[in-house]
Amino acid sequence: MLYTALDSTAKSALWVLPLEGDTKPFPFLRTEYNNYGGQFSPDARWVAYTSDESGRSEIYVRSFSAESVESGSHAGGKWLISNDGGSDARRRGDGRELYYRARDGNIMVVDVSTDPVFKAGVPKMLFQAPPTTSTVVASYTQWDVTADGNVFRCPQGQTLRYRGMDHQAQGHFYQTTASQCRGCPVKKRCTGGATRRLFVHWHEAARQTARELAQTPAYACSKRERNKIEALFSELKLRMGLRRVRLRRLWNVSEQFYLAATAQNLKRLVRFLAQRESAPVPCSA
Repeated sequence: MLYTALDSTAKSALWVLPLEGDTKPFPFLRTEYNNYGGQFSPDARWVAYTSDESGRSEIYVRSFSAESVESGSHAGGKWLISNDGGSDARRRGDGRELYYRARDGNIMVVDVSTDPVFKAGVPKMLFQAPPTTSTVVASYTQWDVTADGNVFRCPQGQTLRYRGMDHQAQGHFYQTTASQCRGCPVKKRCTGGATRRLFVHWHEAARQTARELAQTPAYACSKRERNKIEALFSELKLRMGLRRVRLRRLWNVSEQFYLAATAQNLKRLVRFLAQRESAPVPCSA
């Protein structure tokens, strides 16, 4: 069993308590940083945990061997899983996915493989979680993942079970029952309805990739460039009435667009000449 305890320097450390044989606890990870919230993989070969060694809480994975830990050797590798802060690591029952809570409250999912070596994919947002009701260090008790990864738990420990697919919205939804939410102390912050409903889109991974791209400088630059083009088409449609072509065949359509583009350029030419005439003339000394 893996648990968190404070050491003599008031830092959180990870300890192991054997459940068979010699049941004397021994330290697994004790450093000058806070290490807490450890989670064994299903085969007990890997440990996911939270550490602030980078200056903020992040999710890491270390290899685990009871023999090497007891002898004081930490020769195993270490991998950074989160990419922008995280805590509350959880594993799916088959070990193929790792979940954690990001700094903004989103529940993230990471694909994991361990054969032949440990590899972790890029974190992707799964859904927006309700706010925690405890401190950051203690918040790892607020939610959990079932063995098949197809059930979620709310901060109060209630189960959101899989209810089926919404073909119109293109996704899966999970929901509690009214009896589960009745009398919940944080219901007003969690949901305005009788139950808590969670929707996960079929293409949530692709949507999260698009959200991440939208935060890059390259996307901001492309947005400015696209606006120069899209504004012209918007003017053609909304102000010049070019919602549909009046004649068939390509050369007729080309002529119609050439005339419309000429009108646009004439408008801009008038504006350009007016700006030149209104510009102040510098006085000569």
